[in-house]
Amino acid sequence: MKKNPDLSILLLTAILLLTGTIMIFSASSPTCAMLEDFNNDQYYYLKRHLTNVFLGIGAFILAYKLDPKKLEKYSPLCYLGALLMLIMVLLPGIGIVAKGARRWLGFGSFTFQPAEFAKALFVIFLAEFLAKTGDKIKNIKYFLKITGLTILLMILIEAEPDLGTALSIAGILIIMLYISGANIKYILSICALGVIGICVLLITGHSYRINRMKAFLNPWQDAQDTGYHVCQSLIAVGSGGVTGVGFGDSRQKFFYLPEQHTDFIFAVISEELGFVGSFMIVMLFILILYKGFKTASETNDSFLRLLAVGSASMIAFQAFMNIGVVIGIVPCTGIPLPFLSYGGSSLITTMFLMGLLFNVSKYCSRHGRGWELGSDDEEFDSGYDDEQDDEVPDNIQNDAKKESKNYEDKNNITKSDLDEYTETPEKT
Repeated sequence: MKKNPDLSILLLTAILLLTGTIMIFSASSPTCAMLEDFNNDQYYYLKRHLTNVFLGIGAFILAYKLDPKKLEKYSPLCYLGALLMLIMVLLPGIGIVAKGARRWLGFGSFTFQPAEFAKALFVIFLAEFLAKTGDKIKNIKYFLKITGLTILLMILIEAEPDLGTALSIAGILIIMLYISGANIKYILSICALGVIGICVLLITGHSYRINRMKAFLNPWQDAQDTGYHVCQSLIAVGSGGVTGVGFGDSRQKFFYLPEQHTDFIFAVISEELGFVGSFMIVMLFILILYKGFKTASETNDSFLRLLAVGSASMIAFQAFMNIGVVIGIVPCTGIPLPFLSYGGSSLITTMFLMGLLFNVSKYCSRHGRGWELGSDDEEFDSGYDDEQDDEVPDNIQNDAKKESKNYEDKNNITKSDLDEYTETPEKT
């Protein structure tokens, strides 16, 4: 049965969307106003971001309106769609190369990142696969099957290269496998293999990754080159103090902090709004994660439960990875901060995931009795007929008779004993 959706999810979405719009303008306006590349227009990125906001709202509404039954039925097509886009982006003449990476597809002036959309499509597919598999995920056969399908996507994403998105896919796989009850030994095994794989990439892959790792271990050793991003980010975060230097008054965004309106926008937030503002942003993402697990706990349907967990976890995982990079506890990965970093593909994907979570909340009971796909009941099924509350079901009567007979046999109670007891008037 459809209930009213959880409006707190909508409120969280609106707060983060508004905060992102304000902070993108604050972080990008100095650069845009001073450079001819942006026509000295301080609103350059803001205007483009507002277009992305409208597209994101459309994605949110689309996800909210989707029929969960059909979404579950056609989820394998989501995987195939993600696979096809990721292959297309690697084809010469089709994929668009920028900043040394082939990550975009385009039609005229419109471009997008297939790897971002693949995140949402993968969550849908993974939720359906694990829901259909059920307890069989403990079997090594099914565990290896979904792991193999995930690795295939990761290989295509890494070929762009885009290690950050590949790690996001891997992180969600591990979380949802654990939630589904997969063998913990298998999960730890793929985690160990993942660490080995990352080490191999560092040794044999692009040299900038080794430089990023060196910068992570000691950014101040080469603060003017390999450690420049991290050092400038830490300066911004530290400059904010408790309450910040004030909205719009960041100094680091004036050509000191690279990617100040994208990957490192949290550093600008920390500088302008301080620890208080930064803490509030972190709490908003924690609330999204909480809402995902709470919504999942209020439905009996496996697909809806995993869809809620997967959608919220994907957003929260990216947020914590991005914030970790900004404060220097995670190596640079290029993962955007959901809602807050400038980027159309990222925002549309994030809004779509929030729309899915909002959608699932329609099918949840706020009193712990869930809803299952395929149920057309107008009320939640409590197991009893409201018109026959005083009648005891036959199966319960039969069980009671068996228990009574067993008790009589065990204690050598005869029928005459029972008759004598029932015929004796109660003494006052």
